[in-house]
Amino acid sequence: MLNLRTALTDTRTTSVRGLRSALSSERSSVTELLRTHLIHQRYLSLGGFAGRLGLPTTPVQFTADGATRTFRGGEIKTLATGVKALARLESSIFFVGIRCDAESDHDGGSPHDEPYFIVAIDTGDGRPFVKKFGEFANVDTHTEIGIGEMLVRGVAPNPMAIRVVAYENDDGDPDATAKKIQDEVVGLSQQAASLASASSAADGPGVGVAAGAGTVGAIAAGPIGALVAAGIVQVLGLGDDFVGQSVSDQFFHSDNVGTPPILGQFQGNDFNTQMVVNGGTEGAYTLFFFVETNQIEPPHEV
Repeated sequence: MLNLRTALTDTRTTSVRGLRSALSSERSSVTELLRTHLIHQRYLSLGGFAGRLGLPTTPVQFTADGATRTFRGGEIKTLATGVKALARLESSIFFVGIRCDAESDHDGGSPHDEPYFIVAIDTGDGRPFVKKFGEFANVDTHTEIGIGEMLVRGVAPNPMAIRVVAYENDDGDPDATAKKIQDEVVGLSQQAASLASASSAADGPGVGVAAGAGTVGAIAAGPIGALVAAGIVQVLGLGDDFVGQSVSDQFFHSDNVGTPPILGQFQGNDFNTQMVVNGGTEGAYTLFFFVETNQIEPPHEV
C-alpha cells in the first residue's frame, strides 16, 4: 500500500519534494504524504469532484494508524486492509409544478398563452441536466400545471444552480431554442468545472467553511451563475418571445447541505424551493421544486 516508488510514478515526480508539490500538501512525513496520495488516487478513480463524493471539505486528517478526508457526499479513509470510500449524503431535485401568476398582455393569434420552460440543473461539472417542459396550451392567469418529475437523483450536495428560462411560443422552434440554451449552459458549466477542479487538490481545506468565502464566492458569482438570458433571443436568433429567467442557488456552503425547510404545498405536494419568472407584459410564472438531501444509513461503500 504505502509505496514511495509507486507514488512518485503516479505523480510523475522523482523526489519527496516533488511529491509534496504534486499533492499540494505541506506534510513533511513521507507516510502522511503516501496516505494522502492513496486517498487522492481513490478520489480521482471515483470521478473527483464530479463523482459520487463531490468536493472536499477538509484537509486530510491523520491518526496513528490511518488517514481520512471528508467530502460533500462522504469520506475516504486508509485502513490496514486498503482504502475505503463511503457515501454518506445524497441529494435530489424534484420538479413539482408551475403556476401562471399573470398571462401576457398580448396573446397574438390565440386568446391564451403557450409557454414553455427550459430547466437546467448545473452542478458545475460540465454536464448539466437540461430539459424543455411544454409548450403548454390554453394557459391563463391562475392556471396550474403539475409536472411531478425527478430531475436529478443521488448526487453529492455540491454547490449547484437551478436555472429556469421561460418563453412564449410564437414563431420560433422550441426544440431548437432548448438546444441553443443547452449549449450555452454546457459552456458555462465547463468553465465552472475548471474553478471547482482547483478546489480538488489532494490536500487542503477544499470548498468548505475552512476554505473561507473566496473559492465558494468565485464559483457562485462566476460561470455557474453567469448566464444572462435577457437579450438571448436577439443574440441567438430565436423566434419566440423571451419571458424571463430565474436562478436558485443550492448548497453553496458545506455546513448547509441538508433538506431546506418546507415552504408550502402545490397540488398536494410539498415544495421547499420556488422560483418566480416575471416577464412583465410577457407574463409571470412561479415554479415549484422539492430539494432534498438524505443521510445514507448505513453509509454505502463506493
